[in-house]
Amino acid sequence: MSSSNKTKPKATSGTASAIVNDDEDFNSFEGTRFYFYLDEQTNRWYISGASDEDHLGQYQYISLWLPNEGDVVKKTYAIVDDHGAQGKANASWTKATSSSFRPYTAISGSVTVTLNSTLQTVESSFEFAAQSGSKTVSLTQGEMKLQGFTEDKKARASGLVACNLSESINERYESNETGFNKRGETGSFPAYLQAWSRQFTSKPDLAVSRSKCNT
Repeated sequence: MSSSNKTKPKATSGTASAIVNDDEDFNSFEGTRFYFYLDEQTNRWYISGASDEDHLGQYQYISLWLPNEGDVVKKTYAIVDDHGAQGKANASWTKATSSSFRPYTAISGSVTVTLNSTLQTVESSFEFAAQSGSKTVSLTQGEMKLQGFTEDKKARASGLVACNLSESINERYESNETGFNKRGETGSFPAYLQAWSRQFTSKPDLAVSRSKCNT
């Protein structure tokens, strides 16, 4: 066995699909890259799938956060927008390119899960409605079947992104999750470093103004 085979991290395999409603660019989702691991900081399972890029360089993410209740069989969880709600699940659908990332946070829905930590398998069926600003999409007939814990999951970066938001949203933004990743070459776009942050909080007030951020 070569040294490269010995050091290669284990990847999560599987399938994922869904119908995407009310979006101008996508009407369906098919996953080709996957994550499946237990987030030790939040004690929640994270499963997600990402699609390949389309002809415009756009791709999609579907992410699900599930309560860690041990192994479960066909357990149904309500999907809510509060990431602190006990016994509830959270979800998001994201449109992205090599230089942009727009998540739609699920505001309602449900997910039915069968998870076996010994076999490192999870099967889920889901549907949810999600919002980003004034836009709303819904995902129906969603399915995700994954095997193998992800060993090369994204490392969390320490730090904080904070700013005052105004215009379409009036709110103080202070990130509670940050990341710093290396992205590979995509088409004519060279390899690059990506820094990102997000905040899980209650839905902010909507208004008409402008936003400025400082890192």
